[in-house]
Amino acid sequence: MTLSVADDSPLVTQRKRAHRSRGFWAVFFSRMLRNRISMAGAVLILAVLLVAVLAPLLAPYDPDAVQIRERLQPPSAAHIFGTDELGRDIASRVIYGAQISFYVGLISVGIGLGVGVLIGLIGGYLGGVLDAAFMLLMDIMFAFPTILLALTIVAILGAGLPSAMIAIGIVNIPTFARITRGSVLSVREKDYVDAAVVIGAKDWRIMLFHVLPNVMAPIIVQTSLGLSIAVLTEASLSFLGLGAQPPTPSWGTMLYTGQRYIEEAPWLSIFPGVAILLVVLGFNLLGDGLREALDPHMKG
Repeated sequence: MTLSVADDSPLVTQRKRAHRSRGFWAVFFSRMLRNRISMAGAVLILAVLLVAVLAPLLAPYDPDAVQIRERLQPPSAAHIFGTDELGRDIASRVIYGAQISFYVGLISVGIGLGVGVLIGLIGGYLGGVLDAAFMLLMDIMFAFPTILLALTIVAILGAGLPSAMIAIGIVNIPTFARITRGSVLSVREKDYVDAAVVIGAKDWRIMLFHVLPNVMAPIIVQTSLGLSIAVLTEASLSFLGLGAQPPTPSWGTMLYTGQRYIEEAPWLSIFPGVAILLVVLGFNLLGDGLREALDPHMKG
């Protein structure tokens, strides 16, 4: 005797959802692999990330070792990127600077992502006065240029890497909040959300298990782009003396030092500048590829 399962049974519904999920990710990875630009961005980011992780093995010298007799040496076999005004090896400092950039990027974007998505999710789903209050606050924050708002926050908290990470994280909150809210406003009108309401599911459960998973695509894209902005902002704050403090090998700090010797020792600015360029370019290319792969309406 053959047992049949009704088409609308929970078992069949679960299998259909699992099949659709596998199909979605298969299409996503297929699109990403076909997009050469996004793959180039992914390779760039992976390469710099490996350099950051393997910095103790790859750096030829101690990044903070001072050798006054070798100050301002041009690129050579002994120092492939040259040395700075204190005789420190530029290559070693650039390699260790990758650690600072990724660390700041991940922590700061994590702050913006966590708080911004929470605000956008709650405000967009519940609506009303709470949503209006949240969006008014986000509009006020949007009114300030990114670097100006970051400078204000760092000035309040005090100069240093922790303050820079908090400032960059706060600056990222409005962007994540608005993107999340816009997606939630569309998703909350879907039939599966109405069905969850009818069966008596609580608001927090609907938001976490029915709404949030369906608004992740634009959030993932913004996370990639936000990382590039975080790297640039950290470099800007360090350049102004408000981010990483000497002798921390930050790319922004190295640029600040290099601009004083731009004529006699241009390599002090060139190599950290190229490092920032590669990381920001990689995240931007990856973000474009993610947007195309996650948006079914976009064409290759």
